Amino acid sequence: MQDARIVDIGSGLGRLATGLLAELPDVHYLGIDANEQFVHWCREHIEKLHPNFRFVHLDVANDLYNPGGTIAGGELRLPVDDASIDAANLWGVFTNMVPEHVRAYVAEIARILRPQGRCFLTAFAEDDVPEVTFNPSDYVPYRCTLPLTVVRYSKQWLFSTFQQHGLQLEEFRYHGTMFPKQSEIYLIKADTRLGQ
Repeated sequence: MQDARIVDIGSGLGRLATGLLAELPDVHYLGIDANEQFVHWCREHIEKLHPNFRFVHLDVANDLYNPGGTIAGGELRLPVDDASIDAANLWGVFTNMVPEHVRAYVAEIARILRPQGRCFLTAFAEDDVPEVTFNPSDYVPYRCTLPLTVVRYSKQWLFSTFQQHGLQLEEFRYHGTMFPKQSEIYLIKADTRLGQ
């Protein structure tokens, strides 16, 4: 795991990066975020001291956290080579994203992961609900007044989207406690060589 290559999509102010620095400082880490100020802060306070930790601004549009973005979410292309990443992390990304963008991100995750590479993400995912619901009433214990505050998916739709791109469900943990209603999802990229 020392030389692992990790991509953190929605890296924010470096929450995962600072944890990795404490536990696995020799990994090759790439943090990607739509908030240019967050990326600048991480470059100044993390990347300058640890050159194997890099941060990139990707100006992807999102109605909640980056409405003026110049890149349409459905046209996402991550600045990462094909099949070059051991692990991808998306904490609280799909929780505020429309289906077209989720599909694009899943396709990109599948593209950049190596065979047997892993992905961790959180999502609002439930059984017996419509494929997608925007700001569902009485679902979370806070007000959903802004667009895409909460985007809830049916597990069937979400898992099918993963499967269409060769990402297999490894584990599903229903509803975290710190972040109400967000479930943790662990995926693994199928190794196509195994089936040959």
